[in-house]
Amino acid sequence: MLTACSGGGITDTALKPGPVTPVPSGEPPAEPKLASLSISGSVVIPRAPNTSKDTPWNGGAGQITAILAVTKTEVLSTALSATGAFALNLNETVDDSKLGADSLALLFKSYCPAGFKLTASNPGARDALAYLEVKSASINEQLLNANSVITLATASAPALQVLKVGFITYSNAANTITGNQSCLFENKTIAESADVSLVKGWNSLVLTFTGPALSGASGENTITLSNGASLDRWATYVRLN
Repeated sequence: MLTACSGGGITDTALKPGPVTPVPSGEPPAEPKLASLSISGSVVIPRAPNTSKDTPWNGGAGQITAILAVTKTEVLSTALSATGAFALNLNETVDDSKLGADSLALLFKSYCPAGFKLTASNPGARDALAYLEVKSASINEQLLNANSVITLATASAPALQVLKVGFITYSNAANTITGNQSCLFENKTIAESADVSLVKGWNSLVLTFTGPALSGASGENTITLSNGASLDRWATYVRLN
């Protein structure tokens, strides 16, 4: 406490120290850790028309490489067994100079040439799509992570074909990307939507195509992009040599 002395002044002889309030250090919060992504599966030769089964991998032992789609930058490689099995752990940082904005919109471009306007919660974030390439002594091809199933018709709905395609993307910051629109493709209206939460680092996405299984049948055609684990099936897709 403060007390008055006889001379009318103030003395602090009775002043007791109060509780000490911590002072913020001013240090910025720690940067989020880079998210890694583990991918595994088996490479197959895609089934021929009018057949129901893929051909097992017959290219021998080789290598699987992750490559950035736009810049063609090789990121990381892993061994491919003689039977086509592989496991890849994506944990490398990608330089910002190799990233761009709106790369996910490219996934819709074939079905909506006018473009797909996506909304980002973090407009400053940058990202890049990546794909896997298989290389052995006899085969060098880009891989497609996809699987297709046909649902049975019911009394209220026609038979549907559902095609799922897996994609890999790297983002330099957390970001949520959304969007909805309709496009006219080959005289069919396609409802397109995206709802994706990206973490800083490597992310796994799934693009799902749904439409009537029979040509000319009525029914809604949709394309949706969402978070999802990669599929086990990796089929040779584009020959590179």
